[in-house]
Amino acid sequence: TPVVVIGNPVQQDIRKKDYLTFSNKKIIFLSRTDVSKGTDALIEAFSAIADKYKDWTLEIYGQCEPPHLLKDYQNLIKYKKMSSRIKIGMVVKNTAEILASADFCVFPSYCEAFSLGLSEALSVGLPCIGFAKAASVNEMIIDNQNGFLVKDVREMSAKIEYLINFPEERERMGLNAAQRFHDYSAEKINRQWLDLIDDLICRRPIKENISNVLKPDVFTIDE
Repeated sequence: TPVVVIGNPVQQDIRKKDYLTFSNKKIIFLSRTDVSKGTDALIEAFSAIADKYKDWTLEIYGQCEPPHLLKDYQNLIKYKKMSSRIKIGMVVKNTAEILASADFCVFPSYCEAFSLGLSEALSVGLPCIGFAKAASVNEMIIDNQNGFLVKDVREMSAKIEYLINFPEERERMGLNAAQRFHDYSAEKINRQWLDLIDDLICRRPIKENISNVLKPDVFTIDE
């Protein structure tokens, strides 16, 4: 049986304007946070290189579920002596504007369905770093094109450091990211749904036998 995959629409009206001269020296992760999101891995990865880049910060947005996780992450941040450099637990409504104010995104989730947070980051033109084994993440991030796919926390640290040091690469990957997510505009997603519905309506089976009953996905189309 043919399978059609249709994504979710992603906001298209905000873009970073100037990748080379504009920099808040800010890394961002925006998502509902639970144990599957890899927030602890991101804290570890940033902390490993943060002392080299004392003017860079990490901002982690989103509600923690269950709530006690926030305290656990805050304790980890305190243990790493990063309380002034890593902010966590902030909830915002102007998602696209917050994302566009960052330099790049690290999305450490271990698995996803269709990740709205990651798609929004890419759509505003943020290069993104994520785990290569994470479903959905490894479909949205194209390695070395709109970001990096990494195998572990150590490699995540290395790619964070790379994007800090090479703004021209942030520009290249960010432009690629924004361009690719033109395909996720509401207009294009709506058109895909209408085309699919139209295609299904036009399929009219005219024969049925015992094999069709046993395998209902097999039918003859009236041309």
